Amino acid sequence: DTDLPFTRSAGRGVEAKGDLAQPQKTAYRYGSDIDSNMADAALGGQKAAVAGMRAVEMCISATFTADPLKRPLELWGSSLGISFETTLTEYNSIFAQLLNPFSAFAKAPSDGTNIVLLRIEDWIPKGADMEDPASLASLAKTSGDFIRAVRQFSRTACGKPLVICECKPSIKYLASPQLVSCSQRLYREISTLPDACGVVYASAAMIDTLYPVKEYALPESRSSEEGKLPYTDAYMVALAAFAARQVVGRMLGQLAKVFVVDCDNTLWKGVVSEDGVAELGMSGPHLALQERLVALQGAGRLICLASKNDEQDVRRVFSERSSDMRLTPKHITAWAVNWEPKASNLRALAEQLNLGLESFVFVDDSPVEIEQMKLLL
Repeated sequence: DTDLPFTRSAGRGVEAKGDLAQPQKTAYRYGSDIDSNMADAALGGQKAAVAGMRAVEMCISATFTADPLKRPLELWGSSLGISFETTLTEYNSIFAQLLNPFSAFAKAPSDGTNIVLLRIEDWIPKGADMEDPASLASLAKTSGDFIRAVRQFSRTACGKPLVICECKPSIKYLASPQLVSCSQRLYREISTLPDACGVVYASAAMIDTLYPVKEYALPESRSSEEGKLPYTDAYMVALAAFAARQVVGRMLGQLAKVFVVDCDNTLWKGVVSEDGVAELGMSGPHLALQERLVALQGAGRLICLASKNDEQDVRRVFSERSSDMRLTPKHITAWAVNWEPKASNLRALAEQLNLGLESFVFVDDSPVEIEQMKLLL
């Protein structure tokens, strides 16, 4: 049940290539068959580069019993070489966590992560008819109260991140168009909260894409018997993996200051010296990476190039294919485009920028370059 790959979203092309004991040796292989999620996978959620870090705190509050999350979180922490100090609140205490100034959420350290696991049908009183107008009205009111509570928490939380995870609904819930519509309105409003609120929304579909579990729901009779536990062990492991991913991704994001990126078959499809500027492919995955790099640059990260090429050829790509690209020369801090070993170029960039190599992330399509980076840095 715990054999859900932590880097599942990387399974279609991004591979973490790093030494768990030496964070500075982290590198990523960027494949050509990656979907639009690959940039986040490569730049924010891998299991390498976290060993040796201090213990990190997370507080989880759910509309159901979350106790089964603890063991898989311990296993993830053990495999990653870090310690998750996890607080699990009583089920359905989310409002108290958001509104009480002395709650576990409020007391979490600034570098901790607060996570809400939300199955909104749990807000319907036990025994009530799900499709009764009174139940629907009550659910709509509670949903509105939740949004207001989230906004209030974000105003007083001093930048503490709040991850809201939409958890899969029951089959009975899915059979009601009115209930589905109500939940869609709530999650749509959560997803449109401004970035300043510090709220991260994860849809059930997103979690399922990363960690698909076919048999996720316990029979209703067992759910009642086992104390408001609606999910199978496998789905609870998936939720634990996603929670761990959020925390580790944030940790790596705090470490990473410089993203050094290859060009051929990474920023674009093809080799400029062989295919020519006009024949290079600017497909979805490559543009998605470019867009992610632009966003990182806008958030204060430094973007550098490291490519074995003639620099004038690479600059021609940026000039002649500018209408096809998202990344532009103004986003790039430094160019290491030459025929020197890339490890040497990274050392030179670190010296030029006066930053340690532990703050560098290297993105390349070549497993040979990845292995050399691991060996030489």
